[in-house]
Amino acid sequence: MKLSEEFKSALIEDAFLFLQSKLYGISGEVKMLDAIHRDISDLGDEWNKILASTPASLKITIDSYFIHQTPKVSYTGIKKTCIEFGDVLYLYTETDNKNNKRETALLMQAKVYENKKVDTHQLKLYTDWPTFWFHTQSIHKSGFNVVSIPQPHPGGRYLLLADSGKNSDFASTVTPRNGLKANIHDNYLERELVGLLQFSNGRELLGDDWETAIKSIEKYVKVNGKTFKGTLRGQPLLYVLNNGTAPNPNPNSNPDNPKGFWFVHIQADVPFPG
Repeated sequence: MKLSEEFKSALIEDAFLFLQSKLYGISGEVKMLDAIHRDISDLGDEWNKILASTPASLKITIDSYFIHQTPKVSYTGIKKTCIEFGDVLYLYTETDNKNNKRETALLMQAKVYENKKVDTHQLKLYTDWPTFWFHTQSIHKSGFNVVSIPQPHPGGRYLLLADSGKNSDFASTVTPRNGLKANIHDNYLERELVGLLQFSNGRELLGDDWETAIKSIEKYVKVNGKTFKGTLRGQPLLYVLNNGTAPNPNPNSNPDNPKGFWFVHIQADVPFPG
């Protein structure tokens, strides 16, 4: 999707303000993730005001899914039984008027912003991408060989969360690398989210093992209807049909809304350039 600098800046600002307001005064990784997920439709309301007035006709849906400690994976050479595949997954799907799809995914492992090294087993997955497989075989029984070029590839990153009242870098992101500590960053979550719309962030799905793994998770979370502290794991973020169309007044009525972990699915019907 092509976004003007005006629209891009507005989307980033709205996401920044949303994240700041939800993380203010909260401590703890799971509580922070839950706070963002629980009211994610608030961000959708603001984004709708911007995207509904874009020059091109759009069909955009964004769903938010949150999970803790599942699904898990194992990989060749790991010294633990299994680890989290990630805490957050964002999938952007763009469909043209001929129903051709282009997709990119961003998988993120969340940590509290602090001067501590991250788990080495998790870090190895995100830096080296050895052959891995889902610990729950019902998700997918085969192993995955994700080509990590460049290494590490931009589809797997770390999300660093902090109390926005104490830390101006409250929702920052960082490229995984050996010896990583959770107190540095090279990007911000609000920019990563908007970057997905332009395919400048995440890793594109190109019919390889990365796509198979991501699609396996997508399928898995769609049939998982669990709640977390009374909040549905699957939360609608945004629903826009075209220019000027108001948000769906009852997005929960959509039977296709998937269930699972914090998984943001953005879908737009726009023609590809050229």
